[in-house]
Amino acid sequence: MNAGPAGFVGAPVSKVLVLSVLGSSVLVQATSAAGASQHRVVYLLSTAGRLLIFRHPGVLIFGTALLYYFRLFERQWGAVKYGSFSGIVLGLSIAGESLAVRLLRWSPIPGPYPLIFANFIPFFLDVPPTQRFTVLGINLSDKAFIYLAGVQLLVGSRGSFLGAACGLLAGLAYSSNLFGLQRLLVPKAVCRFLGGTVGRLFGARTLYQAPPPTLPNGPSMTPVRPAVQQANAPAMSQASPQAVQQLVAMGFQEAAATQALQLSNNDIQAALSHLL
Repeated sequence: MNAGPAGFVGAPVSKVLVLSVLGSSVLVQATSAAGASQHRVVYLLSTAGRLLIFRHPGVLIFGTALLYYFRLFERQWGAVKYGSFSGIVLGLSIAGESLAVRLLRWSPIPGPYPLIFANFIPFFLDVPPTQRFTVLGINLSDKAFIYLAGVQLLVGSRGSFLGAACGLLAGLAYSSNLFGLQRLLVPKAVCRFLGGTVGRLFGARTLYQAPPPTLPNGPSMTPVRPAVQQANAPAMSQASPQAVQQLVAMGFQEAAATQALQLSNNDIQAALSHLL
């Protein structure tokens, strides 16, 4: 299943998340392999960044691959909303894990399992399949590969079920807009601070860039082009079916994707800027 253009174009929050998880996980795993004398360093790193660290290389591969794939939601929602979504589901998951530890004596393991599995809720609800096939008489779609990666992530890391369950519940609460969670956004001051610090560090200066303000009176405030300027405007190009299919796979409506590609001369990155 295609998640759009390669790389982190239009997904600065996902870039920070993936690079943070990769860097901290590799550092902890390398320090742990250095010997028992480094055990305290590993413990301190794991405690400080528990939600960013995979302790084993196998789950690191599947976990970062899923985080990288789910950048499609940031491209669709915008960095502000996706960053707010990530913070909300992590906060809810931490509260749920703490409650489980207190009541059931279950201990969660390190790793961004809550955030990864929270993304499966909008993936299930909002992302349409693009291809269908049959295996042993069972009808499947290309979305099955993402689900299988999630299953492999669970199977490869004992003790991750608590974090995954809390993440699924948090993602369900956000997608259903429980208590108006979708209206909660990162404050502008925090956006500017993160963009100037963490964003510069990871080469993602548009981190948490706020959406442009809308005009108060809607269409009536839109300036009208002069007739001569409209007459001289170049004709829109024909939208590429392959490019339309890529945008549809990211969750956009086919009509909106077609119009955006026509306006951007089939440049997918420019079309994304129109859609977002």
